[in-house]
Amino acid sequence: MVEVMSFTLQGIGYAVLNLTFFASVWLLYVMNRKLNVLDFYRTVVKKPYLYLLSDIILQSIIAGVIISLVLVFIGVPLFYNDMLLLLVPVSILLSTFRLRFLCITYGGFLIAFFSLVFNGQEMLGFHLPDVEVHVPSLIILVGILHLIEGVFVYLFGHQRAVPVISKKNDRIVMGHIIQKTWVIPLAVIVLQIGMASAGGVEMPKWWPAVKYTGYGESIFYTLLPLIAFSSYTSIFYGETPKERTRFSGLSLMAFGAITLIVAKYAVDSILLQLFGIILMLMIHELVYMLEKQREKIKSPVYIQPEQGIRIMDVLEGGYGEQIGLEKGDIIEEIDGLAIDNINEYMRIAKEKKTEAIISIRRLNGVLKEFQIHDRNHLEHLGIRVVPEKPMFLYPYDKLSYVGMFEFLKR
Repeated sequence: MVEVMSFTLQGIGYAVLNLTFFASVWLLYVMNRKLNVLDFYRTVVKKPYLYLLSDIILQSIIAGVIISLVLVFIGVPLFYNDMLLLLVPVSILLSTFRLRFLCITYGGFLIAFFSLVFNGQEMLGFHLPDVEVHVPSLIILVGILHLIEGVFVYLFGHQRAVPVISKKNDRIVMGHIIQKTWVIPLAVIVLQIGMASAGGVEMPKWWPAVKYTGYGESIFYTLLPLIAFSSYTSIFYGETPKERTRFSGLSLMAFGAITLIVAKYAVDSILLQLFGIILMLMIHELVYMLEKQREKIKSPVYIQPEQGIRIMDVLEGGYGEQIGLEKGDIIEEIDGLAIDNINEYMRIAKEKKTEAIISIRRLNGVLKEFQIHDRNHLEHLGIRVVPEKPMFLYPYDKLSYVGMFEFLKR
């Protein structure tokens, strides 16, 4: 087992040192810089780009190690074909139509579909390409990857959600954009025809879990360094970031589990393989549509109130954070005086010579009071509020229809 783990980690190391991995990381770097531009009101604590990049790389490598070890120990080999190396280029090409198409589901669907349709047959005097990829194993790869992605989205997806100000039904509302992409280095088992050129590691008799038939003894298994994209994109107004990412994380984990079950029964049936890749695509789209439907039936959480000022964000280390203010709170009164806008708040705050009591309405409707002992703290609470007259309005739900080029250009 130690030898297997060692070889697997070496394979992941080769994937990390691959030029494709560096090019993909550079793409993520550019995407994150563009995403920071959307944070027009500077609510997200800024960190060096190298820090953000190292965070993405670390999460990606951890995901790659987990997925690769699971695939190797269970024994889920892919039949070797150069088309496997096109997963990243195909994903990037598809992302030019919609940013969310960067996910491996869409590129994996196309490659699997081509492998079922193109078998080197002759048509109208032309020889079609022979795209031989083991479809069930590719479906399993997509399923396991989404199980891990679901865990990541559930645990970390809400971090660095970027607030955006939009208008709905002629009222100012605040929503959030989450765009998470991981470029995952993998060491996957591939089956090749022929005899191995050197000795290898002896695996258990039951291994591999996915059997290949029809090749006799002239096959061997080896590890192939591979790169795959996993991407989660969401824009929402009717939920808090934690609520949305918990729902999305559980949905992605369910998608991964269903995909694995379908792949298990599709090993020996072409029809089930075709059904499996179509179902894989449909369920992934269903997760997306469920999020859209939830957004339609829910009212915006952070809507501009009739009275008071809405806190857009509580700055890290500020006085507001120390006393317990939260994103979404509404400051309604200072010492019983009603607050209608930020200018009125600042005027009253400057007039105060001693301590004051501010009345806060929580998202759940509960009214709380906080005592401020210093006028300077009253003027500088360390918060940003939803503006009454925003300098920039983000087109409602625009990100759902943006392709990669448009995202990077604008």
